[in-house]
Amino acid sequence: MTRNKYFYIRQFVNQNDVICQYMNLDNLILILSTNKYFVRFKRGFSDKYEKTLPLKNLFPAYLANRPPDKTILEENISRISEKLASYKILGNIPASCWTLRNAESALMWSGYTSKFGVCIKSTVSKFISAIDYCGYDLICGAMAYRGYNYWQDDEAFSKDQAFADEKEFRFYFLPNNAPDKKDKEGIYFSINPQVLITEVILSPQMALEVSSALGDMIQDKYSIKVRNSNIHLD
Repeated sequence: MTRNKYFYIRQFVNQNDVICQYMNLDNLILILSTNKYFVRFKRGFSDKYEKTLPLKNLFPAYLANRPPDKTILEENISRISEKLASYKILGNIPASCWTLRNAESALMWSGYTSKFGVCIKSTVSKFISAIDYCGYDLICGAMAYRGYNYWQDDEAFSKDQAFADEKEFRFYFLPNNAPDKKDKEGIYFSINPQVLITEVILSPQMALEVSSALGDMIQDKYSIKVRNSNIHLD
């Protein structure tokens, strides 16, 4: 019997929104040649607050001349402990990160790719349709950049203001069962590249001769639209 698959979309998400992901060429080749898509566990991201919340930001403010009642203080500490524990569990969840920036970004090229980098374009609905996430429930939404504090309840979709230029859109894969994945970096999901990818953009750092040959090869073999970057770098 085929198991139903569920996905949950946060408020204000349009399934037709264009999303982009910057990656190195070898990751694209893996997708195209094996129909496999790698999703890293959240704890493996470079931002250290993907692994643990900043404790100094989690305590509510107290009046200097009016110490909080002991019961209130105990409740606050208990809530903080629960938030830290749940956030640690969230670190073991696979998360796929995209950007809502439709225009190319020199920042994204330099931060997320090498000389042989690519940017793949898709939409929220195409990603959901293309990937086989059987065994998981999928939840997605745009990231907010409110930082972290005692009062918020959406840490999974919030980051520090310093990352606001990313305009990130994130997919979380919530396992129906919780296998032990402590020694792994992430999960490979089956995916249909032709459904997923609407366009591939080749890095502005790639030599024209290389990008031309590579673009022709991808278009001929996989019937996916490829173009050179519109950004010009020295």
